[in-house]
Parts: sequence; C-alpha cells; structure tokens
Amino acid sequence: MLFFITIVIMLSRSSRLQSLCRVIFVPLLLATSTSIGLAQHTPHEIAVSIAIDGQNSFVRDVSNPGFYTAPFIGRVQYAAWTDGVQSVSLFLETVGETRDRVGLWAYPTTDPVAFDSRISERLSMTTLGLELVRTLISESGFRLAVGAGAGFGLGGARADVQKVGETSTTSYNATQSWDAVFISVLTRARYTLWTDGKRDLGLTLTLRYWGFPSIGPLTNVADTYNGPALRSLNELGYLTGISFGF
Repeated sequence: MLFFITIVIMLSRSSRLQSLCRVIFVPLLLATSTSIGLAQHTPHEIAVSIAIDGQNSFVRDVSNPGFYTAPFIGRVQYAAWTDGVQSVSLFLETVGETRDRVGLWAYPTTDPVAFDSRISERLSMTTLGLELVRTLISESGFRLAVGAGAGFGLGGARADVQKVGETSTTSYNATQSWDAVFISVLTRARYTLWTDGKRDLGLTLTLRYWGFPSIGPLTNVADTYNGPALRSLNELGYLTGISFGF
C-alpha cells in the first residue's frame, strides 16, 4: 500500500508533496519492513521506466532557462549480474525537453542587429551507463534498494525562432553535438505483481538525484548557435515503470 501511495505522490506536480514523500515515506517503508533478502528473485531482469515532468533542480544555475525540470525521460535497463544482494545493470536512458521563451536572438552573428523573438529551444541527451544496486530490504514481493550509476551521454540542441511581429519560423541546429558525464544516486522500490517461481513481473519506483555535472557542445564554434548556455545539470526526480525477471 505504501508503494502505491508513494507513486501517487511522486506523480503529483507539487514540489511540496514530492519533498514530503522523500522525507516521510522512505523511512516509513524502512520501518515497516525488517528482513534482508535477495537483490532480485531471478538471475536476470529487464526494466522499462519513464518520467513525465516531476523533476526539481537540485542546484540552480542562472544560465539554465529551466531545462530538465519538466522533461520526458525513457530508460531501458538490463540487470546482467547478481550475487543475491547486489546487482549490476547496463542502462540506456534518453531525456529531452523543449523550453519556450521570449528574448533577443543574435545568430548567426552576420545579422547586423539582434532581434526580439519567440524562441523554442530543445535539448536532448542519450546516455549509456552502468548501475550498481544493493538491496536493503526484501519482504514477500516487496524490495527496497539503494544504488548509484554513471555513464556517458551524447545529444544535441535545436532552436525554432520566430521574430516578434512575423509569422515565419527559422530553425537552427547546434553546430556541434553535445556530450555529457552522467551520475546518479538512487533509492528503488519494486513490488512483484506475478511470479511462477522462475519468472516474475513487477512495478518499480525510483527516487533519485541525477544529473550531468559536465555537459555542453564538443567544441564551441564562434559566431554560430551552439545550444543553451548551461554547462551542468543537477536534478531530483523519479522514474516509474515495470520489470520482468527471468
């Protein structure tokens, strides 16, 4: 029951409710489960997770116009090894968000004067990495674990620009691809819906710090559009999904 209450709260758009969930429900789950058990019931596990909005900036950067506070995140994860308490997973995660603003646009710099514009800017990253998770609690079909992950991401930026007072839109792609270092620290809960003893199907909820402490274009090309000015991202957020063990 606590697992599903936590899902409802974390999917809420209220940052107060999300903070309350982190402070109250995780300790409550710890208090109501007392046995230590297996990291996963099966030797291998595949999980698919998503997040829609629901992320909060952990460290605010004035150069960041709000990216990755309301993104779409998709993740595929394969737990390839476990010793019964710890497991190692390979993951592929994609994150993207479009931010709209009104401001001066000055690219390309061959234009004589910057002009007021409606700017729709998109930043997308795809990350490949490894994650190590250790189970703290296993009670019937419920498991609670902590872990950390690291990876390397590639992506790009794009801006659709409409000059104020005009109807036509011009698109600009960042001159260079973007790369980033990814890190995360997490707490994950899993509840088994079905099992036949050799295979199982479950719901997962992950609360995590995640971010790109280093992010940006491969090289800055002078006098061209290189993407948003941010060079680091640090977020608190969630992922929820399903996993299949076999």
